[in-house]
Amino acid sequence: MVIIMSKKKFQKFSILFATILTLSILGFTSSVNFSTSNFELNNENDALKMSTTYLDIEINALATTNTSTSGNWTWAKDIGICTGLGTSASPYIIQSHIFDNGGAFDDCLRILNSRVDFIIRNCILRNSDSLDSGLYLNNVTNGQIINNDIYNCLRGIEFITVNNTEINGNHIYGNSEGVRTSNSHHNTISNNNVSSNTNHGIYITSSTFNTISNNLANDMENLNGITLTSNSDNNIISGNKANLNGQNGIDIGSCDEVTLDHNTVYKNADNGIMADGLINFLCTSNIAYENLQNGIILDNTDDSNIENNNVHDNLMNGIALISGSTQNVIKLNIIKYNNWSGILLDSGCNNNVLMGNTVEQNEEHGIFLTGSNNNALTENTVNNNKENGIHLDSSNGNAIILNTANNNNHGTFLDGSNNNKIINNIFIGNLVCYNETGSTGNIFEGNICAPSSGLSINLGIVSVILLVFVIIESVAIGAIAAWFYLKKRKPKT
Repeated sequence: MVIIMSKKKFQKFSILFATILTLSILGFTSSVNFSTSNFELNNENDALKMSTTYLDIEINALATTNTSTSGNWTWAKDIGICTGLGTSASPYIIQSHIFDNGGAFDDCLRILNSRVDFIIRNCILRNSDSLDSGLYLNNVTNGQIINNDIYNCLRGIEFITVNNTEINGNHIYGNSEGVRTSNSHHNTISNNNVSSNTNHGIYITSSTFNTISNNLANDMENLNGITLTSNSDNNIISGNKANLNGQNGIDIGSCDEVTLDHNTVYKNADNGIMADGLINFLCTSNIAYENLQNGIILDNTDDSNIENNNVHDNLMNGIALISGSTQNVIKLNIIKYNNWSGILLDSGCNNNVLMGNTVEQNEEHGIFLTGSNNNALTENTVNNNKENGIHLDSSNGNAIILNTANNNNHGTFLDGSNNNKIINNIFIGNLVCYNETGSTGNIFEGNICAPSSGLSINLGIVSVILLVFVIIESVAIGAIAAWFYLKKRKPKT
């Protein structure tokens, strides 16, 4: 059969065919270009991923002579340790090598006196001698340490005078310390697993303006998950988990302007969070539970805010202030099920504010002040604690105002505590509303007080009154009904 096509239809068919052919050629060309691009990229990555084992390597950017194991960045590139140009667009890249000292003398990899951009990623650093580190950086800036495994060293990573450098996504374990920085500033330590080291997980000393975030710092055998000390000011510790450590989950000492937020500290052998000698410390939105001492403890710490934390089931106190911690604000925390008191102020902790906290179901007191004066306790909810809601022992001049302390042993108990003001509080359902023992000059005004024993008596009186009212009302209704009935039956005259 012969198909005869009109000229007009033939023209349309030709145009359609040409269009399809053109698009197919373009698609094929594009596909070839894309494949070629991938091929080149894969080739580059394959070159970077060629793994070599190195022993005791030192890259010193100021080196003018080279040896078999040391030299400058050009030397390192020439022998295949790195690729790149050392710029922000093309950093030197040390990738997928093994740096294994086999326990011999020195660090596995050292980088010194460098100002270029560089990346160390996907490497294994292991088996330094017992006095040195897997990765040691001194007088360095602009580095990225990413996704490496570092183990069996004195320190996994050590920074001395290192700035603007990132430690991200590394697994650092089986060392004496995971990460140590000293005199190092504006660095980021994030998303690392520094668990199962012998002593500290992350140790920061004399280092400022660093961010330590979203790390796992668990199972340090002897010491702390995360430690800041010696004027490590203006650091941020955020979103970390520091659990099951031999001392404290997070330990901060002798620092100013530190922010600690959204961390979890669980089942540490001492305290969840320890703050010693701090000024202007912000501790907010952390979870501290089942630690073998206190959930959060402030020792000689002033002018700080402890707020919005969830502190529960600790073996001693929920939040404790000791050794003259003054002018702090403890507010809006949830503090429950601790084995001693919910909040403790001890030994000269004066001029603090406790406001808006929920302090319930602790084994001893809800809030306990001993030897602490001139504090303000306001708008706290202090219910269902085994002993007293608010207990003052040898504490003078405190203001207890607008709190709710229900269903405790005593709503408030003042023992040897003078010249305190207890005003406009609610004390309902306690065995005793409030009590003073050996105390003078205290002012009690405007409190709502209904002991649990008094509440049952009041209910009994109310029941009798209601019964009498019901009887009187029944008699009156009966009399009215009888009157209407007799009136209806009266004969007409």
